[in-house]
Amino acid sequence: MHDEAIRFARNNAAHRIIVGGDRLGRGAEPKTLVPLVAAYKRNDVEGMIYYSRVSAPLRKADATALKRETEATRVRFIEVPDGELHGKFLLWDADDVVVTSLNWSSADTRRDAPYAEIGVHLSGPGLANDIAARLEQLLQHAPQKHRDDKPRAARRRRRARHSRRDRDPAERK
Repeated sequence: MHDEAIRFARNNAAHRIIVGGDRLGRGAEPKTLVPLVAAYKRNDVEGMIYYSRVSAPLRKADATALKRETEATRVRFIEVPDGELHGKFLLWDADDVVVTSLNWSSADTRRDAPYAEIGVHLSGPGLANDIAARLEQLLQHAPQKHRDDKPRAARRRRRARHSRRDRDPAERK
């Protein structure tokens, strides 16, 4: 249903489509960028993709290339400080919002587990406008500290700690 939701937004939006999630990955182009560019070409719809970080196998250079490819359209990539955006959403025009567990721009639903991601479509007068305004206001006041500002050694220690925690108890000894 996630694919159907973004296609519905692509086909029915008259003014804007906003996609948000914390990661920008290999799903960005086929799952979000292509529908947003199609909406722009169909009806001059503005598109925005909010994300906090690029996830493998994409690199920052790939994100920059995607941004460059869309310069002639009204589709923009908006990077927000890491940790400020974890919610995943799709909203279009004034009234429609989908809130979900699917990271629209980095993941896909698995064929072997089609119900692993869950979402809800809400529609109400001005609902999407209200959420978009609140989101913009919150992100304007977000601290400008990015993930890259953290010392690499601290990130490595944190990863090692999580790695040890995830291992089987018998392996930890």
